[in-house]
Amino acid sequence: MTKKSQNQLFSVLEETTLFSHMALGTIETRTFNSVPFVTWPNGAPCVPVNQYILSMMERPGRNGNRNLSTRGSKGGTFGEYASKISHLVRYCYHANIDFIHLTDSSFTEFIDSLRETLKKTF
Repeated sequence: MTKKSQNQLFSVLEETTLFSHMALGTIETRTFNSVPFVTWPNGAPCVPVNQYILSMMERPGRNGNRNLSTRGSKGGTFGEYASKISHLVRYCYHANIDFIHLTDSSFTEFIDSLRETLKKTF
């Protein structure tokens, strides 16, 4: 598991084998390479986001292909998604809001906080 910094909320799992389904009494598994693993700021796994990322890996893209990449040290396209959603994870953690309880107004506050951060950066 590689994590670039303390502030980064995800790391890349090099090779992960997970349960897929059971068929004819046999457990079927699926192996993923370079999967981003997202945590809350306190280090606990962020299960909803990790499940979302895994569900995207199972979803076919155009023409039945999986168009999203896991290549590279940062997890490819999925790593980019994990990086972007980490902002929302951090906001929900500090505001003590469960994802299911996000409202239009709390999401607007989140976007406003991102804008304020950008203003301070530039």
